[in-house]
Amino acid sequence: MSTAPAQYMEPSRQRFRLAALAFAAVLALEAVWVLTPEITLLAGRGRANACLAARLALVRGDLWNECALAEQPFRTGLPANTLVRLRGEAERAAFFAPHNGMTWLVLANLDSHLDWLTHRAAAALKMSFYTGPNEASLISSRLLVAVRFEALADDEVKLLVSHEVRTIITRRPEFKPSISAAYGDAPPEGKRFLESAVGEVDPNFLPVLRFGTELR
Repeated sequence: MSTAPAQYMEPSRQRFRLAALAFAAVLALEAVWVLTPEITLLAGRGRANACLAARLALVRGDLWNECALAEQPFRTGLPANTLVRLRGEAERAAFFAPHNGMTWLVLANLDSHLDWLTHRAAAALKMSFYTGPNEASLISSRLLVAVRFEALADDEVKLLVSHEVRTIITRRPEFKPSISAAYGDAPPEGKRFLESAVGEVDPNFLPVLRFGTELR
């Protein structure tokens, strides 16, 4: 009679040990999954390391975004094959981290060059506004992208950009140079749009856009 409880307890102990070992193994694998990409990034901040870290983590949208940004996707003159590759990386970033406004802005910028393939630039630009409406790090690049391609044909994009211009002039005047930079880079249609948006809020700022001098 004294041995019966021990006989019943032994399988329970074995099951507990197996469960504990399985849990420890899962924690170890998770630690490797989390730490390996971070160690890769610490080894260097170049594009190769950023993209390797993204591939190792697989489902981390922030790392796929870093991978795309490391190529400086907002610069002009990128060849078509590079644009397509970058778009694939940015698309993964948007899939795994759809809350990231910068990711959507990168997609909008790339699609503005590949619109004959995708026709999705305006949609990505809208998502950048919706997911990062007040992010200072997006303002300058977002204005540059918004006024230089066909997205301004979309009434919703026009409203979003006009609101951003109004916000800069009335509440974030330190970003006024971003409006001037976007104006200087914009085609004629974009210039006319910015002149209209600025004129509705601060007509005295119009000469800054056109001639670099503010009215007194």
